Amino acid sequence: AFFFFFFLLLPTMFARRIDQFDALYASGLVVVLVMPLVVLDVGFWLSYAAVVGLLLAHVYTEKTRIALAERSLMLSLIFSACAASMAAFLATLPILITVFGSFAPYSIVANLVLVPLASLVQVSAIICGLIGCIFDWPALIGLAAMCANLIAIWAEVLARFFGAVVVTPAVSPWWLLSILAIVLIAIACLKKKWWLSLASMVLFFVGLVPVLGERGLEVAVLAVGQGDATLFSTPHGKHIL
Repeated sequence: AFFFFFFLLLPTMFARRIDQFDALYASGLVVVLVMPLVVLDVGFWLSYAAVVGLLLAHVYTEKTRIALAERSLMLSLIFSACAASMAAFLATLPILITVFGSFAPYSIVANLVLVPLASLVQVSAIICGLIGCIFDWPALIGLAAMCANLIAIWAEVLARFFGAVVVTPAVSPWWLLSILAIVLIAIACLKKKWWLSLASMVLFFVGLVPVLGERGLEVAVLAVGQGDATLFSTPHGKHIL
C-alpha cells in the first residue's frame, strides 16, 4: 500500500498525469525486487488481485457512475460500492479456488458492510497507535488495539450470516496463470502499452512458475483442545503426524 500510494503521487511532483495502473505495476515490481520470496505469499496475490479488480471496475463503471450521480448521489455511491465489492470478489476468486479449493459467495454482501466500517476503524487504529507509540501513551495504544479488535468482531458476526463456503473441485494451478495472462493482456490493451504487458508477464511468470513446480514440504498445525497436533506432508506423499 505504501509503495502504491508513493508511485501514485510521485507524478504530481513533476506535473505529470497520475496513472493508477502504472503505480500498481511499479509498486509490485519494487516489492518483488526487494523481497523476492513475497511471490510465495498468498496474501500478496490476493492484495494485488483485489486492487486490479477495483481499478478495472473504476475504469469501466465511470460513465455509469457519472450518469447516476446526476440523478442521485446516494444511488451513485451504492452502485460504486456494489461494483467495487463484485470486482474484488471476481478478481480474487481464481486464487481462492486454486489455493483453498473454496470460496464464500456471500462475502460480496458482507463486504458492503465490513469494508466501510473497517476502513474507518483501521485509520483510527493506525493514528492512535502511531501517536501512542511516539508519545508513550499506553491508553491511546490500548484504544488503537480496541479499534483493531472491532474489525475482527464485526467479521465474526458477519460470518454467522454470510459465512457459507462453497467447496470447489481441485484445479490445476496453471489455469490461474492462464487467467492472469488474459487479465494482464487486457490491461495492457486498455492502456495501449505493449511493454506493460510484457514486463508484467515476465515478472509474474518468473515468480509463480517455481511455486507451480514440485510440491514442497507442507506443515499443518491442528488445534486438538489440550495441545497441538502437527501434520507434516512430504513432497513424495508421506504424512507424519
